[in-house]
Amino acid sequence: MFEGNDTYVEITVKDRCGNVATRREELKIDITPPKVEITFDQNEAQNGCYYNTIRTATIHVNELNFDSTGIELEITKDGVPYSISLSEWQSEGNDHFAKVAFIEDGDYALTVACTDLADNTSEVVSVEPFTIDLTKPTIEIAYDHDTAQNDRYYQVPRTAFITVKEHNFRESDFVLTAQPELLAGNWSHEGDEHHIRLTFTEDNHYRFQCSYTDLAGNMADSMEEQEFYIDTIAPQIVIQGVEDGSANAGNIEPVITVYDSNRNSEGVIITVTTGVGESVPLSIQMQETEQGYMYLLTDVSEKEDNVYFLNITASDMAGNTCELTYRFSLNRNGSTYDLSEISDIVERVYNRTDQLSDISITEMNVDEIENYSIYISRNG
Repeated sequence: MFEGNDTYVEITVKDRCGNVATRREELKIDITPPKVEITFDQNEAQNGCYYNTIRTATIHVNELNFDSTGIELEITKDGVPYSISLSEWQSEGNDHFAKVAFIEDGDYALTVACTDLADNTSEVVSVEPFTIDLTKPTIEIAYDHDTAQNDRYYQVPRTAFITVKEHNFRESDFVLTAQPELLAGNWSHEGDEHHIRLTFTEDNHYRFQCSYTDLAGNMADSMEEQEFYIDTIAPQIVIQGVEDGSANAGNIEPVITVYDSNRNSEGVIITVTTGVGESVPLSIQMQETEQGYMYLLTDVSEKEDNVYFLNITASDMAGNTCELTYRFSLNRNGSTYDLSEISDIVERVYNRTDQLSDISITEMNVDEIENYSIYISRNG
């Protein structure tokens, strides 16, 4: 059948009397349905259908007798109808086109059909569903406690809670790098928030970093590397060069070694006091070793004969503390006596009998004591 818009029908009529009449009418014959095509400016999807840029669709209609009011446009966003305005229609011959831009995050579907002026209807044209995701994921880290000593040392186990905020999330896209290697827990999900936990129970120096890129290729901002120590073990103190409870007639040079992997020189306190609590000045030499610190007390032998208490308190960087006390005497001129209990009674001057109990007198001597005498006077 002939088809076109420049078709004319001419009819001439002549009656028996010879009268002639002619009439010419223009006809438009259109039996071809419109042809609809949809193209996009962005076609390089991530993971099949995800785009991290604005995406613009151009709707082309090839039709001789085009009617823009005959366009049936259906758009859904996240599964529900969504209204987006088309641009003005433009025409180049029989090609008519308009644009629609998808500028918001969402899961989209698009179908288009067209009916021309002759009521010919095109086939319904649909595009593959696609997702616009312009939003970068975020990563947040929180801990069950932040009781650090010296900035990053902890004396109890610690748990990190990592939250990734992202609509188009996939567990396998989360990247965790850690030294030593860490075993993460299982993911839990609450809408667009996704949670995982890391536990740090063993003593160690921990460093870890995590990153995430969503299905559209948006990468979360780089996060600062997390670094800290778990140290639940107190330092170990070893004293050499003098025995606890010993009486010493010759020279002694106490050597104190403090062992700890996270040692802290400022956390080591060494004191020597007499049996009655008087502080004794010391000359101390310190050396750092692979395992800790070594302290040499160089002038103990120069002190006068007396009972002495050598006390060492050591705290590591995590705040773990231990204490060790040795009691010894310098006894180069005979016996040394610990009369601290008697001194307490003398200092009080007046004592009730019900306040008194057995009184201990401790004698320290290089040799074993075989004979002894105690003299007590009463009222002079």
